[in-house]
Amino acid sequence: MKKWVKILMHAIFWFYVFAWHNIIGSLFTSEKSHGLSYYFDALSISHYILFPSVFYFNYFFILPRFYKKNKILKAWIGWVLLLLSFIALRYLIQEVLFFKWFGIKNYFEGTTIGYYIYDNIYYGGLLIIMSILFWILDDNIKSQKEKYLLLEEKKTAQLAFLKNQVNPHFIFNTLNNIYSLVSSKSDKALPSIEKLSHLMRYMYKDSDAEQVSLQREIEYINSFIELQTIRLSNKDSIHYSFEGNITQQTIAPLLLIPFIENMFKHGILNNPDKPLQIKINVQENKLTLSTSNCINNNSKDNSSGIGLNNVKRRLELLYPDQHILQLQQDENMYHCNLQINLSKQ
Repeated sequence: MKKWVKILMHAIFWFYVFAWHNIIGSLFTSEKSHGLSYYFDALSISHYILFPSVFYFNYFFILPRFYKKNKILKAWIGWVLLLLSFIALRYLIQEVLFFKWFGIKNYFEGTTIGYYIYDNIYYGGLLIIMSILFWILDDNIKSQKEKYLLLEEKKTAQLAFLKNQVNPHFIFNTLNNIYSLVSSKSDKALPSIEKLSHLMRYMYKDSDAEQVSLQREIEYINSFIELQTIRLSNKDSIHYSFEGNITQQTIAPLLLIPFIENMFKHGILNNPDKPLQIKINVQENKLTLSTSNCINNNSKDNSSGIGLNNVKRRLELLYPDQHILQLQQDENMYHCNLQINLSKQ
């Protein structure tokens, strides 16, 4: 609960107790002739001190120290002592001292002690009960807020762990590719190193944000595919297409790349008759990624990586009820279809 909301709730409560309640009462009694002086006489001022004292002593001391810690017996003892203190102080101030100093009393002449105690058990008890209700409401809201913050912290930690697992696997595979190019003294080695440096800058710097522009993420994917195709003898073995406008949308960084990386890990490469198919389509705020590849059963990459279970978890955390993921394997083909509802910048 926001602080100003809490203050407003308490202000409304005390307005009712001290002002509105008295205004309504004055409509039916002779007290209405007193005017504004009614709210600033000695008895009223003593009410302004005694009533909130009971309310907030319970609110700030008894409830958090005993009730919240499940010390119920001590809480009950505190409430009884607080109620007795309220009755005794009110009697001392309003019936003894005020009569001695100003010649006034709060209760009519002839009021018995028994009735006085009974009547003030009602007022004091009502203050304690209202204090308990206000405190329980505030405490429940605080507890819910703390649970939400803990879940958010856990979610952030999970996402950081899951995202960080992307980088080592990609770097490991790419360095292996570049090592092969260097060993064969290929002219593609230096451009590959330069392209890898740009990708690493994005992975370790730009991707720290919760959201990045979709355009930047697509550029990363384009560079990734280009880097992977450098080692292929036949570039027709990869069919990649993109359609749509990507100037306004945002996306969680490094979210799409695992599906594309998975194709290069487990698909058949350098075979134009069985190409890797990658299609990305963006229509307003809806992104669709479709991939298909023939599974390479003879040479499967068993290196550790984030895996599809990892990216599924990221999707659940980042886009709950905002994505559809369909994975299908039939015979030797593997198909992926992902739809995400994106945000705008």
